[in-house]
Amino acid sequence: MRLTLNIASEDSLEQDLLNLEVPADTTVGSLKGMVQAEARIPTTSQHIYLNGQLLSDENKALEQLGVVDGDMLALHIRDVVGNTGVPQGGPAAQPARRPATRDEQDPEVIRLQLLGNPRMRQEVQRAQPELAAAVENPQRFAELFRQMQDQERTERMRRQQHIADLNADPFDIDAQTRIAEMIREELFGRVHMLYIDVEVNGHKVKAFVDSGAQATIMSPSCAESCGIMRLVDKRFAGIARGVGTANILGRVHSAQIKIGSLFLPCSFTVMEGKDVDLLLGLDMLKRHQACIDLSKDKLVIQDVEVPFLGEAEIPRGFEETGEPTVEGPGGTTIGGRSGAISGPAGPAGPAANTPTAPAAQAAATPQVQRPAQPPQAAAAPAPSPESIDQLVALGFSREEAINALNACDGNVEFAADFAPPQKSSQRNFVGFNCDRHLTTKHSSRKKRRQNEDYVERHPTGADFSGIRAGFQISRIRNFYTRKVKFTQETFSEKISLILDGFPRLQDIHPFHKDLLNTLYDADHFRIALGQLATAKHLIETVSRDYVRLLKYAQSLFQCKQLKRAALGRMATICKRLKDPLLYLDQVRQHLGRLPSIDPNTRTLLICGYPNVGKSSFLRSVTRADVDVQPYAFTTKSLFVGHFDYKYLRFQAIDTPGILDHPLEEMNTIEMQSITAIAHLRSAILYFMDLSEQCGYTVAAQIALFQSIKPLFANKLVFIVINKIDVMRPEDLDAESQAQLQALLKPGDVEMLQLSCTTEEGVQEVKNAACERLIADRVAQKLKAGTNSNGAVGGRLGDVLARIHVARPMNGVVREAFIPDAVKEMKKYDKNDPERRKLARDIEEENGGAGVFNVNLKDKYMLENDEWKYDKVPEVLDGKNVYDFIDPEIEAKLAALEEEEEKLEAEGYYDSEDDLEDAEDADIRMKAELIREKRILIRNAAKMKKSLKNRAVIPRTLTKAKLTDMEDHLDSLGLDTTSLTTRARSQSRGRSVVRSRTGTEDVMDVDSPEYEAKMRAKSRARSQSNRREDGVPEGTARTKAERIAKLGQRHRNRMARAGEADRHVAAAMPKHLFSGKRGMGKTQSR
Repeated sequence: MRLTLNIASEDSLEQDLLNLEVPADTTVGSLKGMVQAEARIPTTSQHIYLNGQLLSDENKALEQLGVVDGDMLALHIRDVVGNTGVPQGGPAAQPARRPATRDEQDPEVIRLQLLGNPRMRQEVQRAQPELAAAVENPQRFAELFRQMQDQERTERMRRQQHIADLNADPFDIDAQTRIAEMIREELFGRVHMLYIDVEVNGHKVKAFVDSGAQATIMSPSCAESCGIMRLVDKRFAGIARGVGTANILGRVHSAQIKIGSLFLPCSFTVMEGKDVDLLLGLDMLKRHQACIDLSKDKLVIQDVEVPFLGEAEIPRGFEETGEPTVEGPGGTTIGGRSGAISGPAGPAGPAANTPTAPAAQAAATPQVQRPAQPPQAAAAPAPSPESIDQLVALGFSREEAINALNACDGNVEFAADFAPPQKSSQRNFVGFNCDRHLTTKHSSRKKRRQNEDYVERHPTGADFSGIRAGFQISRIRNFYTRKVKFTQETFSEKISLILDGFPRLQDIHPFHKDLLNTLYDADHFRIALGQLATAKHLIETVSRDYVRLLKYAQSLFQCKQLKRAALGRMATICKRLKDPLLYLDQVRQHLGRLPSIDPNTRTLLICGYPNVGKSSFLRSVTRADVDVQPYAFTTKSLFVGHFDYKYLRFQAIDTPGILDHPLEEMNTIEMQSITAIAHLRSAILYFMDLSEQCGYTVAAQIALFQSIKPLFANKLVFIVINKIDVMRPEDLDAESQAQLQALLKPGDVEMLQLSCTTEEGVQEVKNAACERLIADRVAQKLKAGTNSNGAVGGRLGDVLARIHVARPMNGVVREAFIPDAVKEMKKYDKNDPERRKLARDIEEENGGAGVFNVNLKDKYMLENDEWKYDKVPEVLDGKNVYDFIDPEIEAKLAALEEEEEKLEAEGYYDSEDDLEDAEDADIRMKAELIREKRILIRNAAKMKKSLKNRAVIPRTLTKAKLTDMEDHLDSLGLDTTSLTTRARSQSRGRSVVRSRTGTEDVMDVDSPEYEAKMRAKSRARSQSNRREDGVPEGTARTKAERIAKLGQRHRNRMARAGEADRHVAAAMPKHLFSGKRGMGKTQSR
């Protein structure tokens, strides 16, 4: 089963959640052991509670004690002294030590930063001289630093305890007053405005500097005293709208103002309603390029520094009357922002100014009674009998209904919010005291009634929701159920977005996984995400439980209280997520600032001791903006730069400096470098400073290389000697040179030299590392494409199978032919007198461009150079000259034609494929028949598809002629005499009188009447074939049918009537478009 433990400690106000998966038969003692293993809390300090009951028997199973899946247990941490046999000062009596959080800073890292940053050390010397004096002693520095952290933590816990004490009793007037003062001190503390002394027209004015105002504003009184009211242009009068409104009297377009020693032109907007005489806005500051320097507490304008006025010199009128007030009833005033109420004679004190004071006093009375009305308020009317009957129908007694209506001034909707206090269980339903709530609501309702003179009536919450007393209980249940479900879905959606936004550790690259573990502690990260997932599950459980309870609620009050309880529990669960959410937000912000590192691309990894020139090299070969300073640990995180080499993209990573000590003692900064070296597939550039200006000896740098050498497995390694402008490897002593050469003996390590100061060898080092890296990656790919026996396979085999290299046959070696003229050709030198002449040189010798014409015939290759400039006609005697250049061309043509005729006669050009036997001819004939049949089938299908609106049975197939049937049966060898006789006897078209069956020997008798009668019947029975009449040939008939069908195809697709359609619908049916229109739809009348 899955359990959630809420861990609370005596020495801390914070609470933690611990999720465990345990079997159902787990005992209480085993559960405490699991908690000790997970949270490092001794079993003797654990006290586990279930629904307020202590689980004291450690031998009983959880299922025996009533613990089920999904339960939340309370775990209190407190030490038990005396019954364990351990002295009070022993280990068992010590409070459980909480695991260190990730936000605690490492004293050693702070100390190293102070040693490398003189400016920071001066600031610490000024603020904490004792801490700065111990910077050379690591132990003393760590002790003082932790003492400072403990003091801050103790002060924070003391303040939290004080706040908790104030929140213990929400109806304590003094506590609530103190809370209000603390809120005002923290959030609405006094901020002294920025004022400077100026002179306008020789009159001294204290000007308020406000960069948030768009225009420079002057009050009318200040304009009068400065004598510039006559300059006001009233054409610019109007109303300023923003946070409130104010009247604009006009604008002074130009006046001289003196700021410091400067006389500057300025324009003013004269406006009423401002408590400051002069406000310098953004237009004035931007026009004269002013700068507000808060570090110096001065206004810098045109290189002149004007100090801001001190607190004693600031005018008090603006700060004292800064909050607008509203007149209340009985001569009281109400603050527009804070809501503080002042009496008729001024502020009366804390209790009078606190809005909750009357409510708190009323809450102290246990009975529900109507407080005394102010003298100005009229007596409330007696409740009407209809209102009393409505409340009685909801479960109130008559007296309770009258008291509730009196408390709510006769408002039935407000009175229905209170439960009928018949039983104590209903009065304290879900931990809510109805008496206090009723009296508190009474005071607020009275204030609302008193303030109706200046506050307009607005719709209540019931008007918006549509839920009032008297509604069906099912409707009320559904309404509040939707509220609970919507709240749960909102919380779940937000938490799901947070969970999905963070990476899953098992799905990312090992480099990113270890880097995240180094920077943020993977366990802490998992716990934070697990707490969010648990909170989501708990919220869904709360919603499910309260929806189930809402189904059985019996009144509006119960539904409302269940909804309030459900939303309160959800809010409490989310409130406990404060620390995980704060931690995850910090992780999110830090992840956004991390560089984008591709672990699979071509990478140069720069590592080594601090201050050996790693960042300088990265800045030289890339455009990365990395900080370079002459002290250690300037680089505290990974920096990435990119560059191109041979049209390929490379990334260079600058890692923080590494010190030579065990892996367990390395801090977060050093572990970032170790993570990058261990997981990234790259070329390692290990930088060394032989001049020892970095503060570390050559032997120490060699020892560090030997320490981290196991991390270089299967990687290219380069030892880069930096600062060769100061010392080169040849300048070292013999022992150091021997140690350095020992690093290069294995053969897989190469030494390079450079100087970032003089840029000597920087590009050579980059090119060498890139060449080796490209070759190594190609070799690894080739090796990956071969099997264990050396055979090529996989993707490499597919590529090689598509490549064919043509080589000379029989092993002939073809040497490259290079002409002697090319071999003897010298490099063109402009200053060489014996240089070869170029076309440009010849052009300059002959007058230059525009004068010299290029000789295109100079390079003609003919037997005689004298022929180069001969003029050869293209046409001579009406014939093309080029056709008769060869005098024997006709003889050669005749010989060629004779040879071709001879070869054809001998059958030289005949092939076996042209000789066809009878079997091949038969196959080809059948294939042609098959093709023709396919074409016919395809055409028939096209016809059938195109004629979608024709009848299922075509007209040509509805009737079949008797003679066709006789012919078909005769072909099959059947006698059709009897069948034909029967068919003709039952036919209605021809009578028995006209039949010649059985009367072949009887002579016909010609009768004019009989013949006329038969002829008339024949004419009536005769039918004409419209498809065949008028078309003599079958080909023309087929073509006509095809044209008719093609013409009908478009109409069929558009579902329109064509020529062959017999029915012509009316354009406007009379029954639809005539007559008076009735009620209902307007489609028809």
